[in-house]
Amino acid sequence: MRDALLSAADPELYDLLSGETDRQKNTLDMMASESIQDPVTLALSGSAFANKTAVGLPGHQRLPGAEIIDELEVLAAERAKKLFGAEHANMLPYSGTTANICVFDGILSPADTVLALDPEHGSHASHGRKAHATSRMYRFAHFGVDPRTQCIDYDALQKTAEKVHPRILLVGSSSYPRLFDYARLADIAHRCGAVLMADIAHTSGLTAAGVIPSPFPHADIVTASCTKTMCGTHTGFILCKKEYAGQVDRGVYPGLIASMHPQTIAAAAWAMKRAGTEAFRRLMKQVLDNTQTLAVQLISGGIPLLTGGTDCHMFVMDLRGTSANGRKLSEDLGRMGIWVNSKSIPWDTGDVPMGIRVGCTVLTQRGMGEKDMTEIADLFREAVSFGDRIPDEEEIRPLRARVQALCDAFPAW
Repeated sequence: MRDALLSAADPELYDLLSGETDRQKNTLDMMASESIQDPVTLALSGSAFANKTAVGLPGHQRLPGAEIIDELEVLAAERAKKLFGAEHANMLPYSGTTANICVFDGILSPADTVLALDPEHGSHASHGRKAHATSRMYRFAHFGVDPRTQCIDYDALQKTAEKVHPRILLVGSSSYPRLFDYARLADIAHRCGAVLMADIAHTSGLTAAGVIPSPFPHADIVTASCTKTMCGTHTGFILCKKEYAGQVDRGVYPGLIASMHPQTIAAAAWAMKRAGTEAFRRLMKQVLDNTQTLAVQLISGGIPLLTGGTDCHMFVMDLRGTSANGRKLSEDLGRMGIWVNSKSIPWDTGDVPMGIRVGCTVLTQRGMGEKDMTEIADLFREAVSFGDRIPDEEEIRPLRARVQALCDAFPAW
């Protein structure tokens, strides 16, 4: 019914949708930031909730006719609080980045300092990357990973915190694959009079399922996303302790957000309910098992990984000992039908990124298990073996056929 409606209304747009649908069905998505949204999420994202303009916090709407929207937002927030063990939740942010900026607006003055993991060492651009707007809005100081272990040195971090006296100590990852020691971080932050803020946009699903440790009760404020490992809609949310609820809410409204998106809040409410099920917990456990199995197989095949492995849904291949590079390998894998993205390596000063970020969430959603990671690892090794040489179509074709066989065996939906 949907296809008939769209094809009749706008054939050009329908062709684009059909093309994207075919791409997703017939390739393997190993982007660490992506997941497959289920039919309930898609239905709610395009529901009658999208017709309503609502401005303000629950019980204090500026526009009439928002009584049901108030109930919707309260439902989503209550589910989020229960799922993550938080004392307060705000569901209005449009994304994880928006959630971060709302917290900054609510907690910080322009002269305040944020101490965060360096985005070049695995955190997110909104954590003060030079090209990002946040770096022009607030003062950022950064700590990095240890050059030898490629993991966070908490002793060095503590010394930096004592030196810069941050208002917020911010941790979070877009490519750092190790767990954070939230208890140690809280001790460092609170000794310096700082708020501990954890950005779990990438690992929110793993956290909700209880397969990795939660930042609570140690973190004061947590920002997150409903996509990535939550496998839900593209929206964000904020969790915090009660003492920060007023500041967080003011940072959201009137600080940054006016009109909310009720349709994505509805989809987020569903994501919170689904993430509390045993089926979702099993899915997240399998994501961990698949990712760690693939990591071990790549390492045993001679391809090193940053930090020597992973504790979550992703890892970063370190190509510095090969003749390949991140950009070239990403292109070769794309020709084979596998989507990954290149990443820079900490301390590497070269012009070309020498890392590849790899995630296993979508493969797991499609039904793949640990035994299937053997084939994935072999496909990666084949791609790496091309090095800096551009493979011809005769070399790519059989590899593309192997990828297609996996796509056919494990349908996207």
